[in-house]
Amino acid sequence: MNIQQQHRIARAKTAVEAYAEVSGGGSFEETISDLLADLMHYADHIDIDFDDVLDTGVSNYTFEVKENEE
Repeated sequence: MNIQQQHRIARAKTAVEAYAEVSGGGSFEETISDLLADLMHYADHIDIDFDDVLDTGVSNYTFEVKENEE
């Protein structure tokens, strides 16, 4: 695993742990699911199409995983 991948994981871990602290926690699956749902509400609130952002995120993730395998 390269250093960029490690940084991505560390940032995500920080975000999930912070969200778990303010939301009451639960399993990792519940916490991530709840965070995603809240991000959808927030995206609606600020007029961002969550599906578009999600598609971009999936594309970035796919590219980064392939890049990490090389």
